[in-house]
Parts: sequence; structure tokens; C-alpha cells
Amino acid sequence: SSGINAEYGGDEKNAKRSLQWLAKNNNVDLNTDNIQLEKNAGQADDTKPSQLEVLKEFLEYREMTIQLAALMIMGVIVAFIYYGFAFGWGKLGSDLYLSYFYAGLGDLLTIILQPVPHMYLGRRKSMIVYFLVAGCTFLVALIPLDFGFITLEQLSCLVGSMFSSAAFFSLFLYTSELAPDAQRGKMLGFLSIACRVGALLGPQANLMFEWSKQGTLVIFAVLAVLASLVPIRLPESRGIKTPATAAEVEERRRQKAGRRKEKVEERRRQKLVEKNGDVQVE
Repeated sequence: SSGINAEYGGDEKNAKRSLQWLAKNNNVDLNTDNIQLEKNAGQADDTKPSQLEVLKEFLEYREMTIQLAALMIMGVIVAFIYYGFAFGWGKLGSDLYLSYFYAGLGDLLTIILQPVPHMYLGRRKSMIVYFLVAGCTFLVALIPLDFGFITLEQLSCLVGSMFSSAAFFSLFLYTSELAPDAQRGKMLGFLSIACRVGALLGPQANLMFEWSKQGTLVIFAVLAVLASLVPIRLPESRGIKTPATAAEVEERRRQKAGRRKEKVEERRRQKLVEKNGDVQVE
């Protein structure tokens, strides 16, 4: 036999052993002595960006850095609210176990129903809705009303925590779809750091509930409403191809800004035409 050409990563012995294993599992007789291996690992490594180059791109490409900062802000806020309730349910009801039972039931419903808004609203609008509804329900919780088996405060906080949980779960999906291929791991890592900061602050809400439940709920409401404004700056990711590079993220933003400018200019022209009749406007 004239031999077979194959590519490998530098360890010829292990490469041939792997080929023999594959041949055996496919019932193929293979003599590795007739195989000529060609090393090409160096070429692959040359095209792969280093960790330092990946980090430098965050300084070079402003749009990607802005998106990361926005995602991290939402991460800190939503983790603070999520873990604030996780450690504070005992302060929101007379029965500790029943309060945490309601909380667990709410999380279960959140996991089941969470994909629905993503399908119909998209990622960006879903995040806005999650935070807005959470903020409103925290304010509704200030109304003193008792239904017997549950108070309005508990019910509103339960609904608010469900929408906060949905935002918390969705944030990582949204980040993975916005991030370019080379920076996805880094952006998810930075988001995890932001969420850890919020998770460290969250249990302190347990002390805030002892200070004032109403005051704590107002703080949660303000933070949730502020977080709902952050996704307005971010693009939609549903049904859109994930960017391959940071330069593509920058280019998409530039194209979107250009289209927005064209629409504004077109509306201005239409108003001038309506005002001046059929006179052509330059």
C-alpha cells in the first residue's frame, strides 16, 4: 500500500492508538504502519487568538464593552433581588415553611413558563417586561391586605420574585447570544462575577427586612425599574445570527445607527413635503 495521510496534534503514538480504536469499533482491519501522519497543530494554534488579545478587544471595540457593562449591571441587580428573597422569605410571613413552599412553587412555574415570552417577545423585550413587572409587584406589596391563607404582601412578593428569577435565568441566555464567538466565555465569566457580587449583597436584604419591610420593597422596586431601562440600549438577539467577532458587533451597531438616521431623515422630508405641498425638498 502507498500509505494513508492523516493529521494529528503531535503525539504520534496516541494518534495511531486512536486510529486503531476507531478501526476496531467499525470492524475495519487497519495497519498503522502504512499510515503517514502529518503534524498540523502549529497551524491551528497560530490562528487562535491569545487570551491577552481577546481581552484587548474589549478596549478596542467600544460597543462590545458597553453591552458587557449593561449585562453586568443587570446581573448585580437581579442577583441581589433573587438572593434577597431567597434569604428573606422568613420575614414575609408568619409560617417559615409555607413561605419557602410558595417560593419553590414559584420557581418551578418560572422554569416552565419562561420560554413563552422569549418566543413571542424576544430576549430584549422579555428582560424589560420581567424587570418592570417585578418592580410594580414590589410596590403593590406595600398595600396591607390579608386574604386569610396568604397576604397581598406575600402574593405580590411571590410574583415579583418569579419575574426576577425569570430575568436571572434569561440573562445568561441573552449574554451568550449577544457575545461574539471568541469573547463568549469571557463575557459569561464577567457576568458570573457580577452575579456573585449581587449574591454576596443579597443576604444582607435579610437584615434590611428586619429594619423595614416596606423600605426594602421600595428599594427592590426602584432597582428593578432601573434595570428595566438597561436592555433598551441592547440589541435583540432572537432569530439573529450570533456575531463571530467583536468587529461584527461594532459593525451591526453602526448599521443600526445608520438605518435610524435614515428613518429620521425620511420623516423630516415627509413633513417638509406635507408642509410645502409638491415642492421638491433637497
